[in-house]
Amino acid sequence: MTVEPSAVTDPADPAEPTEEGQRSIHITKADVFCLGPVALLFVWNLVMLPIAPSLLGSHPVLLSWIRGSSSAMIAAGAAARTGGASLWVVLLAPLLILLAADPFLYWAGRRYGRRTIDFLSEQDPRWRRRAARSERWFSRWGAWTIAFGYYIPFVPATLFYLAAGESRMRIRTFVIADLFGTMTWIVIHVGAGYWAGESAKNVAAKISQYGLWAALVIIVGAIGWSVIQYRRQPRAQSGLR
Repeated sequence: MTVEPSAVTDPADPAEPTEEGQRSIHITKADVFCLGPVALLFVWNLVMLPIAPSLLGSHPVLLSWIRGSSSAMIAAGAAARTGGASLWVVLLAPLLILLAADPFLYWAGRRYGRRTIDFLSEQDPRWRRRAARSERWFSRWGAWTIAFGYYIPFVPATLFYLAAGESRMRIRTFVIADLFGTMTWIVIHVGAGYWAGESAKNVAAKISQYGLWAALVIIVGAIGWSVIQYRRQPRAQSGLR
């Protein structure tokens, strides 16, 4: 039996067809609450990129708390080894920032379904390949991909969180798996810094000394790459017409 498409537009769909055949986007409060924190965290990470190196050698626990980077957790673990901080504080410091975006990504997958993944796939062929991999992994392993999303190569954990929401995974299952995976990630990095001790502190001091220039190079390179990709996009689209 063939099912004819309904002429009634879903009121929850933020994009509705217009008379011109284009789609008008209606942003609601729920959209802002769902995607706003993810966007703010993305901007926060960009802002912290040139600031982080100066904090790495002098305030690694603070940096671990406000950024949760691998280098910050390792340096904080070294600080715990040399008596500069409590080990429990070091272990708990990055937990909130590392978990901050995950429930909103789950919500985005639940609210928008396939559209979020399709949007990412349309922007870049690499995301299309990553999305295909994430779907294969998630369909086979389910919650385990959430727990070990940090360790799966070539697939951002973000796609697993979106897939969890899209598949209507129980929120309790998602939270437990996400918390478990994040804690193991923290323990590995803090443990590496604790084991390295003074050596890790010396490396952090060197990064703090030269890291600002490296961060600036990365920022300039990222902006240049974005400009190049933006200029290539219209040419690629015109070639397909």
